Amino acid sequence: MRHQAKKMMFVMLVLAGGLVHVGIVKAESASEIVASTTKNSAFSSLKWDEIRPSAMQNESLLSDHPRGRAVVNSNTNDLWIVGERHLWKWSLRDGAMSRVVLPSETVNSLQLVYASNKLIYGIDSSGAWAFELATKTWSRFDGRFDIKCSPKKVSPFRPSDEHSLFLMTDCGIFILFFDSKQLIAAGGDKLELNPRFPMTMASRVGDGSSSLLAIHNQEILQLSIKGSKIHKELIYTAKSPLLGIVKSGEWYVAWARQAIIMFDKKMVRQQVVPVIGTRIITSFAGTATKHAVGFSDGSIELMDLPSKKKWSASKNEYLTQYLDFTTDESLLILSAETSMPRVFSMTNIK
Repeated sequence: MRHQAKKMMFVMLVLAGGLVHVGIVKAESASEIVASTTKNSAFSSLKWDEIRPSAMQNESLLSDHPRGRAVVNSNTNDLWIVGERHLWKWSLRDGAMSRVVLPSETVNSLQLVYASNKLIYGIDSSGAWAFELATKTWSRFDGRFDIKCSPKKVSPFRPSDEHSLFLMTDCGIFILFFDSKQLIAAGGDKLELNPRFPMTMASRVGDGSSSLLAIHNQEILQLSIKGSKIHKELIYTAKSPLLGIVKSGEWYVAWARQAIIMFDKKMVRQQVVPVIGTRIITSFAGTATKHAVGFSDGSIELMDLPSKKKWSASKNEYLTQYLDFTTDESLLILSAETSMPRVFSMTNIK
């Protein structure tokens, strides 16, 4: 088990923020969220632009009661949102918005999991669906989830072969095969997992690899994928349940309810950063140069790694069960189970 700590040069202070006050200044095309911290905070005041749909678009989308995680295709910057009866596409480049009707079987139950250039993937209580962009048609994958367990927490992982999608869920690990439209449960030697604990956020090990890191309760596991078989190796055991793990530049970052744990590229623990006070981490997103953390009190903390600049904003209406950066790091997307997703530009942060 590899969990020994050692010194590192980079010091992360992303969770040291203090009390935050927020004001909103409305503009014609965006809102500027201006936050200033009080007490002895390491965070600077934050000013960022929110990208919003038009009033008519917003009214139409809200009438369909958007919910769950919005998924973005970073190649096109299209944001896909599911409502009660429609699947919505919002182009973050030109503002255009369109919708298609959901299959009758998935009304009020579809959960989006992944967007590619060709297909939009979702699951419902029994199985998986795909919306084909070229034909604008829906198709159901062959195979079903176990009737005793319908996944509610899902994190997708796409191996380097690009012909399959792994779903890490609270009901186990499932594989969607693109070409044959099949859904199967993954198995393998010594893959026994306690069903009470979800398999959550996965992160690829290196580039072009079909190995991944996954969270299972307090454990970080390295899973080696060969076809539909998976072999696991225990990498690290934390003191409390972990919520997720991502690759961020040369680092791997895992998080629990009140701490962030930094690992180097060999998965040797480097630093544990505790949350100050009683706040609980609800979401985290990391790229090669940026970290964003969402908290239970509605606050969001952002850090630029190269410059070590830190910003903080707080607004009770921020619902941050999910945080996602686009691949080019230009946009940060906030989404939650019961609200309209929100999109912020990362290019004009002050």
